[in-house]
Amino acid sequence: MGSEQSSYTPAEIYVQVEGGGYTDNHVGTYSEATSSSGVPYTFTKSGSLNLRLIQNYYGTYYFSDYMNFNVIDSGSGNGSSNTTTLSLTLNTGSGNTTGTGVNSLTVNEGDMITFIGKLNPSLTNPKFVLYQNGTKIQNRTFYNGWFSLSMNTPGEYEYYLVYEGNSTHTASTSEKVTVKVLSNYVGPKETVTTISVDDYNPKVGDYLIITPTVTCADEEVNEGNVEIYLGDTLVNSTTAGSTCNYYDLNAPATIKIYAIYKGTDNYKASRSEEIEIFIKDGRIASSLALSANASELAIGILLLYLII
Repeated sequence: MGSEQSSYTPAEIYVQVEGGGYTDNHVGTYSEATSSSGVPYTFTKSGSLNLRLIQNYYGTYYFSDYMNFNVIDSGSGNGSSNTTTLSLTLNTGSGNTTGTGVNSLTVNEGDMITFIGKLNPSLTNPKFVLYQNGTKIQNRTFYNGWFSLSMNTPGEYEYYLVYEGNSTHTASTSEKVTVKVLSNYVGPKETVTTISVDDYNPKVGDYLIITPTVTCADEEVNEGNVEIYLGDTLVNSTTAGSTCNYYDLNAPATIKIYAIYKGTDNYKASRSEEIEIFIKDGRIASSLALSANASELAIGILLLYLII
């Protein structure tokens, strides 16, 4: 059957699918079936098929041996690939593939979650691409059909997987799953502010070194601004953990000062108690004494001495 015959040979050629009839699939005449071109045959179903050629020559049938063909489903219509389907589910924890997985999760900032991808039909080490909110974020081989991520940024996320296909299997995309990541931030923390000075009894003309201290749970805070007040008057400011000076000690007096910590995104504002400062007169004290010389009184002369 592999040799040419003349164009006048009235031989008909058929392809028989094992189990089918001899003449079910007519493909041409022997004159068309040359050794260089053969005759075309279109596969109409997928699977493992055994085919053979049959020649009817003047009522006599001649048969080739059967040949086996593995016919795959075209899927996308190009006749070259099996159709695939892809699923994506979620579990909490790292490497957690137990159970059936879920389509949505709510986790805390920093938690691990596991993405579980399943391709049908199953392939060895298929490459999946993970998309987060429409943007590709991972491109890797799922050796066990799963991988884990640490969810470090609060927010709401949408994920899906894409299998990009190969020469024998079509590409496919999973359904979308959602993850909500809750923030661990609980708001600014409570603080305690105190104030101290280097001298509680300064003299007129001195200056004070003022130290405001801000603590949170007994630990010192070194961020944010602190303002120093005398009554309702702001007299200076500094950063938490630093000192500042007050120079206006111009007369003896009792003054009261306090500090207000303004707070930050991490720490709440707080106010210290008032402290009293006693400003002394710094001048040298003088005294006045009056005395009478008794001997001089006897002669009627009174001498007054002014002793300074």
